[in-house]
Amino acid sequence: MRRPLLVLTVLAACVASVPVASADAGATGVVVVDTSVSPETPAPGENVTVNVRVTNPADDGGGFYVDHVELRNGTADNSTLHTDRETTEATADGDAKVYNLSMEVADSGETTGVVHLDIDTYDGESYELTRNVTVRAAPDPSLSLSTEPVGPENETDVTVAVANGRSESVRSVAVALTPEGDGLSLADDRRVAPTIPAGNETTFTFPADEVEPGQRTLTAELGYVTAEGDYRTVTREFTPEIERAAASHPDLSLSAAPVSVANRTDLSLTVSNGLDDSVRAATLTLHDEDAALRLDDDRRVASRLPAGNETTFTFPASEVEPGRQTLTAELTYVTADGENRTVTRRLSTTAERVSNPAELRLTGVQLSEAGDGIVVRGSASNVGGSNVTGAVVSVAPGESVRPAASKSEFFVGSVPASDFSSFEVRATPTQNGTVTIPLRVSYVVDETRVTRTTTVSYEQEETASSTEGSGGAPVLLLGGGAVVLVGAAVGLRRWR
Repeated sequence: MRRPLLVLTVLAACVASVPVASADAGATGVVVVDTSVSPETPAPGENVTVNVRVTNPADDGGGFYVDHVELRNGTADNSTLHTDRETTEATADGDAKVYNLSMEVADSGETTGVVHLDIDTYDGESYELTRNVTVRAAPDPSLSLSTEPVGPENETDVTVAVANGRSESVRSVAVALTPEGDGLSLADDRRVAPTIPAGNETTFTFPADEVEPGQRTLTAELGYVTAEGDYRTVTREFTPEIERAAASHPDLSLSAAPVSVANRTDLSLTVSNGLDDSVRAATLTLHDEDAALRLDDDRRVASRLPAGNETTFTFPASEVEPGRQTLTAELTYVTADGENRTVTRRLSTTAERVSNPAELRLTGVQLSEAGDGIVVRGSASNVGGSNVTGAVVSVAPGESVRPAASKSEFFVGSVPASDFSSFEVRATPTQNGTVTIPLRVSYVVDETRVTRTTTVSYEQEETASSTEGSGGAPVLLLGGGAVVLVGAAVGLRRWR
């Protein structure tokens, strides 16, 4: 049965000497137990290593065995076990043994662990020693974020404050700020400081532009080096509500319609008069120098913009490259007091390609000989998600055929999305054998006329009577026989 020898309540990195009596010789030995903790000032929730050093400084031959070492959260045998080591190492005169144990510190304040040692002397006596180890967690510097109201140029300042609540300075401080999604852009997303003294706060300002008022998500990451030389990082996510500054001018906003197959879009510039009174003689100008598009017209006017109302002006544009577009808007107006004012804004919007645009294809094509010509029948199928109008299928001049004197063009008209309409046209061959027939398909989509040319090949009967029109059986284009789809060319033209 083990006998409790002594309970020592001390802080980490202290040393205790414990007398151990010898039952046979009456001599007295000494057990020296000292502990240290690494790191000395851990972060909340961090694991620390408790180094237990057991020394026998005697020189009288009185040694002992260390049977078991463990680290618990209390003195009782049933207290929570952090870690333990089984050992039967002998500790003779002048010997020292080191045992590394570990535990997790609390999120704040102090964490106390109790080291339990089971020791057997050479004389057969057994002892249990306990020793308290207290660790104080050093909190990470705290982060907070604030924003200024959005200014007239859609700008604001984002401020990150770093408060060092530790008992010592931190150095090599760096703060990185990352916005999520659109609605806020940072010209520079990183700030540094050489040091932040203990108990002090340092603020870092990040100018932002292209800011859209509303809720925005930003992630701040703090990196720093502790007094012990450990590098640590802290990451926090913030979702501030960024508000518009009190109105001094009408507000401007920009949006774009989907980009058509002809690379056209309509830009919508909305003027929101948040002033207390109406404004008059308003002139709105939109500049496209920095945008990947060309405006048809860059100026709009309005005799009056009522207070508390929104007015939207449309600016058609061509040569649009889908993606982010940035333009400069300028509004001049006269206030209710007769004052002439001008406000300029850089506005951004995303012009996306229209999804699943209308497209007319020739399907189920059949060819046959009739008289002195070749009859082409099939369907004009709209495989897109919007309607087409003014559709026409015709035979174009080719090297081996020409349009027939009659019925070389067929007006299909409108074809709804995912629908089809039948056609029939005629071509006159200009040579015997295999001929290639160009078929031109023309239609209007998004106010733009699209023209596609598809070629099909047909092998005529080699006899003269066949060439002159004895008639032939219909041949399906997709059947892989005498008719072959060769290729297609596309043309676009603005339709008014």
